[in-house]
Amino acid sequence: MPSEDEENESGEKVNAEIPQFVKNYALHLGTPIVVWPFYEAPELLRMTCNSNGGDEDWLAVVAPTYKGRYIRWMEDPHFGCSGVDVYRFSDGWSVHVGCHA
Repeated sequence: MPSEDEENESGEKVNAEIPQFVKNYALHLGTPIVVWPFYEAPELLRMTCNSNGGDEDWLAVVAPTYKGRYIRWMEDPHFGCSGVDVYRFSDGWSVHVGCHA
């Protein structure tokens, strides 16, 4: 299990903020994590967070309130059987992308 410092520092840094409509959607649902099948996620997030050449399966947006928390089901092999890419946005939100290759 990664330490809080490792979790906070891992992942690619994105010099942008999560779109407000995504934050509002998470707040409306009352959840700190929103998950979509990758190709049904908001297009702006798919365009920003795709580094696996079409092998992406899942996309999750995680609120800053979960920063540093260990979320076991969002790791290999649960969320992505081949890997999980993490993107850290400048507003404290993160995006996790589960991939199959």
